[in-house]
Amino acid sequence: MTTRPTPYLIALAALISLHCEEESPLDDSSDATTLDAVLQDRVLQQRPNDRIPQLLQAVPPQFQKWLEIAASSIDAFFDLMQTIQQSIQMGTVDAYSANGLLLRSVCEGLEELEFHEQAALFEDFRKEVCDEPHNDVWNKEFSTEDSAKHMMRFQQCLREGERVDAVHALHQYMVQQQSEDILPFCSIVLAAMHHPTDPALVRQATEEAVRVAQQSQDGSCVAFALGWLSKVAPSKGTKLMERCVARASEAHLPTLAAGANLSLALQALQSHPPEDAWSYWIRASSEPPTEESGDYQPTRLTDSATDCRHILARQKMVAAAIHDTFGSNDLSRVASLSALQCHREDISDEDAQILVQNLARTTMFGSGAWKSTNTSQGLLAKDDSQPRPCIYGKALETIISLQKAYNITLSARNYVVDVGLIALEWSIMRGELSHAETLLTSLQGQIYAKNEMTMDLEQQRCLLLARRGRWDEAIRNLKALVSKTEPTKQAELLLQIAMHTVDSHSRGFSEALKPLEECLTISRQHAMQGLHSSALAVLAKIHFMMGDANQAVTLLRSVMSNLLQSAHVWLQGDAYLTMAQALLKLKKQNAALKALDQSEELFRMCEDTRQLAFVYYLKARTYDTQEKTQARDIAAEKFIVLSAYIEEGRGVNVGPNDYLELLSTTDGIEMLAKRPFPIELVF
Repeated sequence: MTTRPTPYLIALAALISLHCEEESPLDDSSDATTLDAVLQDRVLQQRPNDRIPQLLQAVPPQFQKWLEIAASSIDAFFDLMQTIQQSIQMGTVDAYSANGLLLRSVCEGLEELEFHEQAALFEDFRKEVCDEPHNDVWNKEFSTEDSAKHMMRFQQCLREGERVDAVHALHQYMVQQQSEDILPFCSIVLAAMHHPTDPALVRQATEEAVRVAQQSQDGSCVAFALGWLSKVAPSKGTKLMERCVARASEAHLPTLAAGANLSLALQALQSHPPEDAWSYWIRASSEPPTEESGDYQPTRLTDSATDCRHILARQKMVAAAIHDTFGSNDLSRVASLSALQCHREDISDEDAQILVQNLARTTMFGSGAWKSTNTSQGLLAKDDSQPRPCIYGKALETIISLQKAYNITLSARNYVVDVGLIALEWSIMRGELSHAETLLTSLQGQIYAKNEMTMDLEQQRCLLLARRGRWDEAIRNLKALVSKTEPTKQAELLLQIAMHTVDSHSRGFSEALKPLEECLTISRQHAMQGLHSSALAVLAKIHFMMGDANQAVTLLRSVMSNLLQSAHVWLQGDAYLTMAQALLKLKKQNAALKALDQSEELFRMCEDTRQLAFVYYLKARTYDTQEKTQARDIAAEKFIVLSAYIEEGRGVNVGPNDYLELLSTTDGIEMLAKRPFPIELVF
């Protein structure tokens, strides 16, 4: 028979569990007999209405410290209950003795309580341990202002990243909230707070919320619960989210319906054609077409202007993500800027930082890289005295400048991983491989195992392995990543596998064709123009290496426009380098030199010392055949300088332990963004 647990019975059960341990901290030869007598008396008499302070008067003082730890947070409280349960399971306490029966009764009684009752029990436990005046938590003495204060505290802790305090404030809000209609919503929020660290508690809170919502026939709560379930059950996520949209529409919850449609748009990016993503996206602010209307019609979003602005802000953020996935970097940049300029007051600093990161990333892709030079006369129209900035330095400067422009007050430590990924790729490109390994190790310690940035970090690790000549290991790791991600990301990984296979020269070019063909298929299905053009450029490189220079040049010329518009700057430079090599083989030296000039410009923008050294080598050889000794000597000198730099592997002039600290401050990021390129130090 179970007993409804009280703070006193829980404290008594904890005392029994602790006293029965082999090396109990309560074991004192002078007090052992007295403690046994106290426990026997308390267990046999079963006084559930007693309070914890009465028990503490008869036990060693160190026991109170254990209870204070358990009362410090809801997590610590449940840890204490788990310890009590383990005393039975591990045989520390005889399950059929009087002590064991009490422990079992308390544990089973706790499991039978509903979630909000457990929260109320914890609050009583905390008050008795702290010897505060005891009140019934459901007493109406608690005013609405008290619960509102706890909710404000919860929101403040969330903004400041104080998870433990946020959970505690939410529990206090649930305890003091008089309206039972609010409790299911609180349970779902609590489940989100514990996801994914405590699956059992997440399941318990979610089941409780769904049960109460169904019993009360609260359509709004059911819709809210369906939206949450779609997040924790990815295999059924789309169906659950569509049901959430339907329920939210029936309950006249336009903001929830809009948010669910935008979530569906993001989910559709992974395995659906692009038109599905845009279909869900437009439903966030429009009514679906009917037989009468024949097209999407504007909808009355909400009676609240604030909610309306929030919906439109989120819609622009999702539009930026959709454009980014399909390789439309210019449109992604426009959508991000539009969200910042039109809705900065309607989005949090964290969301604004996401937009800033996207804008910084677009400076490394397509025309966004060379438009930042304020010239409109083409890729090579430049002033030699003003070299184009490095795309990585430009990205870091973009982060700092946009944060100042849009008053984003986050500490640099909150986005150190985003900045670190940019700095890591930059170090690899410059040939500073030792510093890259140091930064890689530091970043791995900053990213949680299930963090979405783990995939990006693993890709950088594979790039580092390839630059060290460990091609097989890099390719093997990339193949392992392919099976763990969605199709749109698979295409990018397959392209990298094909590129590393071609560069290794040891596997044969035929082995690169299979991943390249898969990449072309996926990118064509999802209208990913930039990635599709990049894959065709790699195919052209294979044609050249297999001896068909004419086919390589023809293919490169057909895709170069899309490459310059959508692809990463490095891929643009590599395409021009392949074209130059093919033209040299066709004895077209002047055309090859023009392609080498373009390749040099692009590789200078990403500061790839290895590729630049090869470009200068080809230039020196070509100028030598044309008997242009001065141009040959300049190219040869640059080749020597870069080769020496790569050999030395110099990097940022800071100790390994200080690298991440450098990226954690605004001054450090600005210093890193302005460091000179090796050639600039000599010429």
